[in-house]
Amino acid sequence: MAEQVGKIEKPFAGRFREAKKLYLVPLVFLNEGAPEEYKEKCHRYWQQVVDQLSNLETKIGKVSHVYHESISLSGEEGLKFVEKLNPNSYQIAKSKCDNGAIFEAIEENDLLQEVMDWERCLLRGFVTEKVASKVAEFYTEAARKRDEFMAKRLVIASITDLSFSVATE
Repeated sequence: MAEQVGKIEKPFAGRFREAKKLYLVPLVFLNEGAPEEYKEKCHRYWQQVVDQLSNLETKIGKVSHVYHESISLSGEEGLKFVEKLNPNSYQIAKSKCDNGAIFEAIEENDLLQEVMDWERCLLRGFVTEKVASKVAEFYTEAARKRDEFMAKRLVIASITDLSFSVATE
């Protein structure tokens, strides 16, 4: 039997009630042609997300803002894009907004599109290592700028709001 090195105590949830919170939900996508086993796991994942968020909201406060990766529009317009992108995350975002949360854009559209273009280039494959390296470098730089933009947007939001939520990959 392994020796216990230490124990991490579970923090008292109430101490976070008045603090600023960020609930981060990794995106999981479901394609139409996915195997049945994957569909079941995906459904179970999203149900667990709903349950966990509900549990957290009960203990430490409700979501007041929703941000969603790959969405550069706020309000109803942004929610419509989420519905097309990921129906599962849409259901959660819509539910939070129906209960008073505000849907906020987290992306800057030009940065998002640049990263997507470089991703497409990377997926194509290359004949030479030199070109592959250069494209990877451009992708990395664009992704860094995008991440910095989203981080700044969250910092600004956290200064003015008590709690907020993000769904991201």
